[in-house]
Amino acid sequence: MFPMVIQPVVDSRFLLERIRQLEQALVLQSETIQVILQRLEAKFGKEFLGSDLHRLTATLPDAEAKAILNSIDSSIKHGDKPAATRQVRDAFGCTWDEALSAVAEWSSHSFETKIRALRLARYVTVAESIHSIPTETNQNP
Repeated sequence: MFPMVIQPVVDSRFLLERIRQLEQALVLQSETIQVILQRLEAKFGKEFLGSDLHRLTATLPDAEAKAILNSIDSSIKHGDKPAATRQVRDAFGCTWDEALSAVAEWSSHSFETKIRALRLARYVTVAESIHSIPTETNQNP
């Protein structure tokens, strides 16, 4: 892995692997932050974190994540691509184009990868709402 101060040579053969490494690092970081916040909350109480940071401690329960992914799987298996695309867009907070792409390659990803991606998407949504990070969809021209 390259330190951030060193600009790597962009080679398309390695770009996908680099993106996967960065995604994995982000997943691990978000999980670590959740653990730290949960421990702070346990030690000092909910009031210590405040309502915004408290929302970051909430992970997506396994049963809920599985239900979301199983519903998408079912739509795809039954050939209902529009429903599957809508479900992916709603669950992952992505664009229509990204949702269409995800549905097209849905079966190529493991269940564990899908759960991690779903949890990360939820975490990012909460973090953006806390910090009011502008996104492409809410930026003013």
